[in-house]
Amino acid sequence: MIVSIMRKNADNVKRLLVEHGREDLLRRVRVRKSLTPARPRRTLERGPEDERLIRLPRPFLLIGVGLRRLPAFPRESAAVLNNYVIYVPLPALVLLRIPGLPSRRSC
Repeated sequence: MIVSIMRKNADNVKRLLVEHGREDLLRRVRVRKSLTPARPRRTLERGPEDERLIRLPRPFLLIGVGLRRLPAFPRESAAVLNNYVIYVPLPALVLLRIPGLPSRRSC
């Protein structure tokens, strides 16, 4: 039987085993950072839709930089456009995508 113990308790456990004359058990003690097993990492695979979503903002950034240099737009234009994006299209996009997400039931 192998006993797993946390690193912060390792010295105390080893000391107690030696004090009680059970040095033979020292080789059965496994010291770990935590007692929870490591979870495998999930990898995300990118598809053609992801590439499209990555390339999509670039032209808009260039258009924004160009429009900023025109004197026709007031200085608070950026704040107005940011508020529009945050409060109109972003919630709409979230509401559009949520039904398609996979769900996980927990009991």
